[in-house]
Amino acid sequence: MENSNVPKKKMAAIMAAVAAYIQTEEEPKGYAKIIKPSVWTTSAREHEMRKRVLMQLRTFTGTMYY
Repeated sequence: MENSNVPKKKMAAIMAAVAAYIQTEEEPKGYAKIIKPSVWTTSAREHEMRKRVLMQLRTFTGTMYY
């Protein structure tokens, strides 16, 4: 760096920008957080899956499950 043509102020600004960039890349992302679903969400999902299975039974087997 002693023989470079870049002035000291510019080199300091470049180094600060690179350090800030590296720091932002190392920080955890906000969207990566895992959110535990509520009981109501889980219950509704299970209900929809059961309803789908019953519809498939009625369609493919010809039986009348309700």
